[in-house]
Amino acid sequence: MRAEMNRLSKRMGARSWRPLMQALRQPRLRWSVCCVAGGMVGVLLYLYSPEATRWYPRCPFQFLTGLDCPGCGSLRALHAVLHGRVVEAFCCNPLLMACLPMVGTWLAVRIFGALALNRTLELRLPSSLSFAIAVAVVIFFIARNVPADTAKQPAADFPRLQAVNVTYQVRSGTNVSDTAPDAILAICPIHNHTLRCNGFVARGTSAAPRR
Repeated sequence: MRAEMNRLSKRMGARSWRPLMQALRQPRLRWSVCCVAGGMVGVLLYLYSPEATRWYPRCPFQFLTGLDCPGCGSLRALHAVLHGRVVEAFCCNPLLMACLPMVGTWLAVRIFGALALNRTLELRLPSSLSFAIAVAVVIFFIARNVPADTAKQPAADFPRLQAVNVTYQVRSGTNVSDTAPDAILAICPIHNHTLRCNGFVARGTSAAPRR
């Protein structure tokens, strides 16, 4: 009896999902769902800065290796673009900004084909351009992980960390207090990044940062 009930429940579940799966095979409905989801993500990115919000996902590659992957800084770049700060977005991830027109064109063609024609329009890249993009990604990954301050040597571990290993200029003394959360606690002399007492990090725009 239990086996028959299990088979019956599986059949009912499969029948209930079948119309939805068939409907999602239609490009118009599938891309409509994608557009709605993308719009919701865009609203979140516009309203909440990745630098001031903790619930944005962290890059797993950067978490495991300590190195910046080619996509690091993309959320900050998109947030800056949505607010019209193109220079700041380029500083966060120049590779994303360089590829954004091409990605936007691809999305526009696919969305137009799905919503207007209810079919998928293919937009293929030449093999030479695909190879050039792959090479650019590798070069960008290597370049952004080269230390910007060659005069400093990284410490072997945290207990051996000394002032000669740190590029940032840190304020100290009695004039630094948590009662003034907007006061600058540290500043990077290379990129002009500033760290405030409340933990907020403002990125400088005098030079392109690594992330």
